[in-house]
Parts: sequence; C-alpha cells; structure tokens
Amino acid sequence: MSTRDVTIGGFIVLGVVMVTLVAASWAGRLPRFGEVVDLLMARRVWRVLVVLIWWWLGWHFLVRTS
Repeated sequence: MSTRDVTIGGFIVLGVVMVTLVAASWAGRLPRFGEVVDLLMARRVWRVLVVLIWWWLGWHFLVRTS
C-alpha cells in the first residue's frame, strides 16, 4: 500500500465521518454546526481561542516561503 492509497483512504474516512455527523445533526442527536459556533462565540475566551486557531492554520498552511 502506497502513501497515495493511505492519503486517499484518509480522505474517504473523513468524508464518511462528515456525512455521518451531518446526518446525526439532522436527526437531532447532535447540535448543528451553527449552534456550536453560537455557543463558542458567546464567551470572549472562546472567541480569542477561535481567532488564534485560525491564525495558526493560516500561518502554517497559507504562508509561502521563498
């Protein structure tokens, strides 16, 4: 099994997990994504943490080095 196969398999697993979570939220077993975001944005500590996570992701995945 090559690394390409592992990568494709990982994306397939992530896709199945995402579809399962969406289906569970539609069925009412889990809160919807918007409800989770509203809950996170209700307190300042969580807002700052979300901004820091977005900054970290942007810095590590979007900054080009020359």
